[in-house]
Amino acid sequence: MKARELIALGTVILFILVVSNFTVTAARYVGFLSASAPARISLTVLDCEGCTPLDAVVSSIKGEANVVGETSLLGGEALAVAREMGISSIPAIIVEGDVEKISPSGFEEAGEMLVYESATPPYVDVASGETRGLVELIYLKTSDCEVCPDSAGPGQTLRARGSPSAATGKPTTEKRRT
Repeated sequence: MKARELIALGTVILFILVVSNFTVTAARYVGFLSASAPARISLTVLDCEGCTPLDAVVSSIKGEANVVGETSLLGGEALAVAREMGISSIPAIIVEGDVEKISPSGFEEAGEMLVYESATPPYVDVASGETRGLVELIYLKTSDCEVCPDSAGPGQTLRARGSPSAATGKPTTEKRRT
């Protein structure tokens, strides 16, 4: 081979090496960017009236990911979805999307989704459809007792601990001795 042919062949080989190295580097960079981008997820909150609120859990998840969709289901709709997914108690949260990029506390893998179930009373047992853990307070007090303790204490304690039943202040019954 002549010197010109060797130079041309060397130039072609060098060009191929530079282009292939650039392609591999670009592919790695793009892969790095997509892996470090925030997770894009959608949330489905299965809720029930009077149940323990999951606001703190939802806020925590929103802090870890970019929530692109959020649905909240109540009553029969929530029960139907829970039964279909094998969830045993409501309230619950279902997370779909880039779940491999997040690791929220208390969630379990369910196929390509994450599921959070709260069994903190009050909650709905999905199998029976019944609400469990409701608290009813009945205050018994008499107006003629001067040394009797204040009976509002237990209700205030429950409200301070976030009991949804006590937070509504129901029921309060006054019974008087005659």
